[in-house]
Amino acid sequence: MQPKMPISVRRNLLLLLASLSTCILASAQLPHDVVHWSVTVVSRDAIKRGSSASVQLSAEIQDGWHVYALTQPAGGPIANPTMNEHERITL
Repeated sequence: MQPKMPISVRRNLLLLLASLSTCILASAQLPHDVVHWSVTVVSRDAIKRGSSASVQLSAEIQDGWHVYALTQPAGGPIANPTMNEHERITL
């Protein structure tokens, strides 16, 4: 005959199982592939170590989703501006 597991141990195991189940179910609800990023090197010259190059960064965002700035100033988030193909940005 096996000895019975104390109630506190059973309760803790049940809480652990419930917590893990909640985490797994919550992660299944996260959207995937909302934004597709691509980078294209625009520089025509060969890129050498220590030199700079021009790149074009593009994002395709699913309808109903938005991309915001990495920092949040007082007053709330600021939506990233959209640019046409003739505008340039310097980082």
